[in-house]
Amino acid sequence: MTRHTVALTLAAALLAGGCGSLDDPGAEAVVTIHGALEATTGVSIDGEVRVAFLWFSQRFSTAGGERYTVAQEARVEPQFPASFSLTLGALPPEDALVDAEDSLFGAIDPAADQHRFAVGAVVAYVDTNGNGRLDLIASDATSSVDRIIAASGRSSVVYVEGPAATLSGLDGELPPGFSYVVSSCPLVEDVSCALDSQIVDITESLVLTVDDSPQLAGLLCAAITSPQSTLTELDGEGPPPAVPASPHAGDPNEPSVSCWTDGAIHRGSCEWVRDTTLCAVEHVACVRETWPAPAGDAERLTWPCFIPDWCDDTSVANVCQTEGVAFVAQLDGFVNGVAPADGYLYVSMQPEPDVTSPTALFRVPKTGGAPEQLYVPATGWHTHPMGVSAGRVLWSESRFESIESADDAWLPVETRACDAPKDDFTGPRCVAVPPSALWGLDVDGAWITDVAEGGDPDVGPFQLVRRPLDGGPDTLIAQSSGFAGVVVRDDEVVWLEAADETVHAAARDGSGATIVRDLGALGLAGDLLVHADDDSLVLAALDGRLRDSLFPVVVTFHGVPREGGEASSLGTRSFVPYVAFGDDGLYWSPGGQTVERIGYTGGEPETVMNFGAGDGEISPALISLDAARVFWVDWRDGGLWSAPRTPGAAPR
Repeated sequence: MTRHTVALTLAAALLAGGCGSLDDPGAEAVVTIHGALEATTGVSIDGEVRVAFLWFSQRFSTAGGERYTVAQEARVEPQFPASFSLTLGALPPEDALVDAEDSLFGAIDPAADQHRFAVGAVVAYVDTNGNGRLDLIASDATSSVDRIIAASGRSSVVYVEGPAATLSGLDGELPPGFSYVVSSCPLVEDVSCALDSQIVDITESLVLTVDDSPQLAGLLCAAITSPQSTLTELDGEGPPPAVPASPHAGDPNEPSVSCWTDGAIHRGSCEWVRDTTLCAVEHVACVRETWPAPAGDAERLTWPCFIPDWCDDTSVANVCQTEGVAFVAQLDGFVNGVAPADGYLYVSMQPEPDVTSPTALFRVPKTGGAPEQLYVPATGWHTHPMGVSAGRVLWSESRFESIESADDAWLPVETRACDAPKDDFTGPRCVAVPPSALWGLDVDGAWITDVAEGGDPDVGPFQLVRRPLDGGPDTLIAQSSGFAGVVVRDDEVVWLEAADETVHAAARDGSGATIVRDLGALGLAGDLLVHADDDSLVLAALDGRLRDSLFPVVVTFHGVPREGGEASSLGTRSFVPYVAFGDDGLYWSPGGQTVERIGYTGGEPETVMNFGAGDGEISPALISLDAARVFWVDWRDGGLWSAPRTPGAAPR
C-alpha cells in the first residue's frame, strides 16, 4: 500500500466515507476548541450562522452511509469578528479512527504503526431552515438546505490514540490526544503536497474566514461513492496512427496516445468528467481505438502499452494526461547518474546494484535511441557523469567499502576525476582526489577541498584547489577552517565558510575574492551551500533519514538572495536523488507521478509533469535539466523520460 503524507486539507475530506451520529450536547467536555469567524467583503450572509465540528472518516464508502459526525454545534452572533467555543463531549467515533497504514499519515517511527488516528475540522454554516443542526445531503443531491460559508481548511484537528507519534512531513512529534496540524497546501490540493505541515497546540485560537468557494458544498455530502472510470473500445476507422519505434513511447505532438501491443495498434484519449451533483467525484472517461498491426510489424513491435490496464477502477493515471512527455530510452540496469550535455544524456549504469559490479558510462541521444556504451572502469569502480566541456566528457569514479554501522553503509575509499574525448575513451586521463571532496570538474581540472599541508584532518586548515587532470601543481583558490559547500560556475567559484557562516565568491583563478552574504542573522547555521546563480543562493540541511533507508533522504532547502534580503523556505524535500537546480528554480519529485518546480524565492510549487493520481505507475528519480527540458529515470522500470520545463505542459 502506498503511504501518503498527512493530508490536512478539504480535498482529503472530500475523498472520505463512513458513518457517525450527533454527540450529547450535555456531555462532559473532552476538549474545547476556541476560535473566531472573520467576515469577507462581498460574501452575503442571510440567516443564522452556526459552527459545527466534523470528523472525517478516512475509509472510502462504496455503499453509502454518513461521512461525518457532527460532534457539537454552537450559534455565532452576526457581528464580526465573532468568537466561538466548541466543546467536544466524546472521543472520535470508531468509524473515524484508522491505523497509520490505512490513513492519510505516513509513519517514520515504526512504533507509530501501532497508533490510530482521526482527522476533523471546524466549519461555519448558515442554518437556512433554522433547525439548529447541519443538514447533510445525499450523494446524488443537486442542491442543499444549509450553506457552509467557512472551514478550517489548512488547520485540521488531529486525534492520536496512543503515545506521541513521529510522522512524515511533520516537524516534531504529534502528541497524544488532540492537536492542530496546519498544512502548507491550498484549500483544494492533492494529498501528497503536505510536506511542510506544522503542529500547533489545541489551546490556540482558530480563525475561520468566510468564503463563497463552491468546494465547500462538498462538506455537506453524507456519502460519496468510489469514482468509476470508464473505457469505451472502438474499431479504428481509416489508416492507423503512426507509432514511434520505441517501447512505451507516445507521440508528444498529439493529444492522444498511440502504442503497440499483442499485434495491434491502439490509440487512446481521456478526459476528466464531473457531473452536476454536489457530491460527485471527478472521474476519467477514456476511448480506445484499435487497428490490426501492418503486415510484418506485429512480431517486431510486441512491447506493451505504458499503462497496460488503461483506465481501470484502481488507477486513473494514464498517459492520456502527459502531453509533451517523451520516452527517451529503456535503461536495462541500475542507474547511478544522468547528465545532459550537447545532444546526449550521459548515463552511469551497472547490471546489478552492488559494489563489486563496475558502473559503466553510456550515452543516449536526447531525441531517443538505444544506450551506447562508452567506457567500463575496473571491477569495483563506479562512474558518475558530470557533463561535457570543450569536446571532452567528464566523470568521476569511486571505489566503496563497507563500514561498521547500524545501517551497514558503504562509503567511498578512493575517488578519481577523469575525462576523455567525446569519441575516444581508449585512454582517459584521471587524477586522484579525496573521497567525498569533489565539487566540480572541467577541462581545467578537478575542484576539490582537502586538508592543507601540515593541517589536522579534524580541524584543518582546509584548502580549495583546482587539480589539473594532465598533471602539474594544484592551484590554490581559497583556504578556510572549514568549507560547507562549493559551487563551481562558468565565471566564478562560490563557497560557504562554516566557521563564520559567510558566503564567498572569487574568479576561477581565485582572484578578486569577496564576501557575498553574511548568513549569521538568517538562522541557517549548519546548512550546506548547494547552488548559486547571479541572483540566488540555495542552502540545504539534512534533517534525517526515512525508515529503512541507508542514506539521508529528508532535506530542507532555503533560497537566499545574493544582494540581501530574507531567506525563503523551499520546503522539505524527500529523497536527495530526486532534486535538480535550474536557473529558474529547484526541480524535484514528491516520489509519485509528478515533477514540480519551486522558485528560489519560495511560494507554491508548479507542476512540470503529471502522470495523474494513480498508484505506482511511474516514479521519477535522478532528475536533470538542460536549457529546454527536464529529464528523469523511472525508478520503477528504468525508463528514461523527458518533458518541457514549462509548467503546465502536461496538464490533467
